[in-house]
Amino acid sequence: MLMGIKEDTSGNMVVKPIGPMLKSSGLVSVPVWFTAKKETKTMDLGGMDLFQVKDGKIVHVWTFSDDQLTKMTSTIITLQKM
Repeated sequence: MLMGIKEDTSGNMVVKPIGPMLKSSGLVSVPVWFTAKKETKTMDLGGMDLFQVKDGKIVHVWTFSDDQLTKMTSTIITLQKM
């Protein structure tokens, strides 16, 4: 989903960490701020990214916005092995 948003906004989507990373076992959470624009529409919201890490590589990403119901749904992205 995030790659689709990035493409749909001509690459202007920005995700910035806004706090410290927290690690527990194979999970890492990062508070983030998302911004993107498309024509007259904008996305500007906070959230949390949760990464599952195995063997030093990210294998899953869960993305949660601060306002799940009206601005963005939680997303699960499975990444290909690099």
